[in-house]
Amino acid sequence: LTGGSLADGGVTTLAVAPTGTVFIGGIYASAGGTATEGVSFWASSFGTFGTIGSLTSVQTMALGPNQVLYFGGQGSTLIRSYNRVSVSPLGSGLGAGATNIVNALLIGSAGDLYAAGDFSATGARNLSDSLAYWNGAIWNQADVDLPGNNPIRAMIRTGDGTMVLGGNYSGT
Repeated sequence: LTGGSLADGGVTTLAVAPTGTVFIGGIYASAGGTATEGVSFWASSFGTFGTIGSLTSVQTMALGPNQVLYFGGQGSTLIRSYNRVSVSPLGSGLGAGATNIVNALLIGSAGDLYAAGDFSATGARNLSDSLAYWNGAIWNQADVDLPGNNPIRAMIRTGDGTMVLGGNYSGT
């Protein structure tokens, strides 16, 4: 990115919109000299950074339908959305706190947003595994049965729509 820099931290995740806008997530305090918190964007057509901010530490991002950016990590709600106008939490969030974190976001084949990491609740509902999905209105527990209670570190969707989860697991 020519013409700008990040200060007081580092980049942990990137996403690129079809328009060429690069979204930058991480742990940093400013982008291009402008104060921000954890997420910003680079508008190549203008050669400048824009700020989005609002999470202490952004670990993952996913670009959803209608170019809505979802970003997660550590902070008061763990996951937020940015619709090119404003930032909003998704419902009551996912068990926010110092030890809770969202490590991976994925848009499912039906357009739902999946979140994986190390958290144990969706609002007032407890989760048995740290995997939940947002259906546009509420967070729901995903139907998985993972051994133990280790955090999910990574998540991808294969060409046939199968979701593959990564973490530190033993057993089946």
